[in-house]
Amino acid sequence: MLFGGNPHATKYRNCAETFYSFKGALTLYPSFDNTNVNTDAAPQVIVNNQTQPFSAAASAGAFKDIDTTYSNPFVAKVDGTTSTWQSNSTITITDITVKSQTLPPQNLGDFVKDVTLLPYMVGRRIAVTAKNLKPNTRLYPFFDKQDVSQYCAPALYNPKYLNSDGTINNDKVIALSNISDPSNLLVQTSALNSQLKTNSAGTIFLIFMLPSNTFRAGERVFTLIDQPDINATDAILTSAEGTYNSSSLATTSQNLSYSVIQPLFTPSTITNSGTPLTWDVTSPPPVTIINNNTTVNNTNVTNVVSGTGGGGGGGHGDNSGTNHSVPGGQYSSVAGGYADQSAIHDGGYSPNAKED
Repeated sequence: MLFGGNPHATKYRNCAETFYSFKGALTLYPSFDNTNVNTDAAPQVIVNNQTQPFSAAASAGAFKDIDTTYSNPFVAKVDGTTSTWQSNSTITITDITVKSQTLPPQNLGDFVKDVTLLPYMVGRRIAVTAKNLKPNTRLYPFFDKQDVSQYCAPALYNPKYLNSDGTINNDKVIALSNISDPSNLLVQTSALNSQLKTNSAGTIFLIFMLPSNTFRAGERVFTLIDQPDINATDAILTSAEGTYNSSSLATTSQNLSYSVIQPLFTPSTITNSGTPLTWDVTSPPPVTIINNNTTVNNTNVTNVVSGTGGGGGGGHGDNSGTNHSVPGGQYSSVAGGYADQSAIHDGGYSPNAKED
C-alpha cells in the first residue's frame, strides 16, 4: 500500500525493506538446451555411368568389323571372242551394340553436410518452480530483463511426480534430467498471459513457452518479481531468478545413394551382297575342221605339225613328217601321199604340179 509520495524522489523506499526480504529459489526444467535442430536437404544420388565410354566407342565404330569375300569366278557373258568373268562379293558386318542398365541404388545413409551455431534460442516449453517467495503475491516474469508475461501460464505438479499423499516425490523429480522433456513435471492450468500468484506457502508453478528466434543464444536469466518494472529494484519485496543456457546447433543432413549404370553388350552380324567383281578375257580365233581338213585361220602360223607331208613356198613336201614353214597363204594336208593342189601361188608352182 502506498502512503503519500514524492514526485521528485530518485528511488523507491520500502518501509519494511530493512526488516525482511522474500528472496526465493527458482528452478527451470530444463535449465539448458543443447538440442540440435536438423534440416533434411534433398536426397542426393551419385550416379556412376560406366556405359558412356563404351557407347561413344560404339558410335565411332570401334567395335565394327567389315569382311568382304568373293565367290569362285564364272563366265557371266560371252560376246564373240570376249568372255566376261564375274565373281560375286559378300559383305559381312559384325558389330556390338551397347545398351545401358541402371542397377538399383544403394542407400549409403544420412550424412551431415553443414553445421552452424544457432544465433537465437530454439523455442521450447520450460517448467518453472519457485519457493520461499512472499505468500499470496502477484508476480511478474522476465527473461533476459524482458517482460514475458504473454508467454507464461499458471501450472501445477503433474500427478506422476507426486506421492500418494500429494507431496512431491523428489526422487522422480531428480530423475527428470534423464528424460527428453523435463517440462512434463508441470501441467498447465490456465491460458497464457494469466496472472501469476504465489500460494499461501510462497510457492509458485508456471509454464514458460520460450519463443523461437527471439532471445540470443547463450546464458540468460529468468526472473520473477512482485513489480511490473524490473528496473524498480528498490520497490521489489520478493524475487527469484534462475539461469537458462542455450547452445544449440543447426545441422543439415542429406541422404546419399549410389547408383551404377552398367553397359550391356549385344553382338550382331549383318550379311549383304556387294558389288560383283567383273573382268573381260579375249580368246584367240578357234580352229575349224571341215571335211577332215584342218584350216588354221591365222595369217601367220608357225610350228604347224603335219603327219603326212605338205608343200611350201620354194620347196616341196614329202611324206617324211618334216615341219615346214609356210610364209603365207593356206596350208592343206592330205593324209598319206604327196601334196597336190596345194594352192600355193607364191613359189611358182602351178595348181596341178607334181613332184618328181
